[in-house]
Amino acid sequence: MTKFKFDIILYGGPGSGKGTQAGLLLKQLKAVTLNMGAELRKTAKMKTSIGREVAKYIDAGKIAPLKVSHKIVRNFFKKVPATQRIVFDGYPRTMAQVKLLDTLLKKHNREVLFIYLKLPMSVAKARLKKRAEIEGRHDDTDPAAIQNRIDVFNRQSKNIIRHYKNNQQLIVIDGVGSVAAVHKRIMRAIS
Repeated sequence: MTKFKFDIILYGGPGSGKGTQAGLLLKQLKAVTLNMGAELRKTAKMKTSIGREVAKYIDAGKIAPLKVSHKIVRNFFKKVPATQRIVFDGYPRTMAQVKLLDTLLKKHNREVLFIYLKLPMSVAKARLKKRAEIEGRHDDTDPAAIQNRIDVFNRQSKNIIRHYKNNQQLIVIDGVGSVAAVHKRIMRAIS
């Protein structure tokens, strides 16, 4: 097992490979993950008012309400032992989420590295199209919803990246290339 004391936030736009890289890191670091996208998709399938509300946001390519993501994150932190590393996949995505996460990390005496998988949007769109064909992900089939997710990411990412850069927690990784090549870059950067 690799000795690694930090939690990791994997960050990147739609199609950047966060989920794939998170899976590899989970195995290598023997970590647990908070995959916000998966948690929200699970919530959206529930036959409850919150489930229907989340489904509307996902279908439109929008970010789910803060009350939902905050609840998911708080519950997650209650279940994770202090010695267990966490890989955050798809979270945080807004400055309000960053602030909540910073508070929870501090409260639980945890430190984090922010790994930004930088990728040209043309490559991201091609990957999303391929993922829609392979996985049948409904949120990857509507070009307007995809463009909206990219636009939202572009608007929100500047402040988030600046926040982690200012706190000396930012690592930028070139997200172009094979899964193995990107994973190797990440492991080299965090070692």
